[in-house]
Amino acid sequence: MDASMEKPLSLKKLADQVIVITGASSGIGLATARMAAARGARLVLAARNEHALKILANEVNYPPLINLTV
Repeated sequence: MDASMEKPLSLKKLADQVIVITGASSGIGLATARMAAARGARLVLAARNEHALKILANEVNYPPLINLTV
């Protein structure tokens, strides 16, 4: 396909996306979860630390339907 005929890349707004975040209870995963929640994304949060994950869910006012602790 000729590159001049390709459509430009277009991204959905975060508020229109579901984002899966692993390691959501600390570090980069925690920061990403906070940022995405602040911008209205629906989140699937996974972490090994169940207690910290519950604190995050309450902090971002996002009660998950399913808690996934690995």
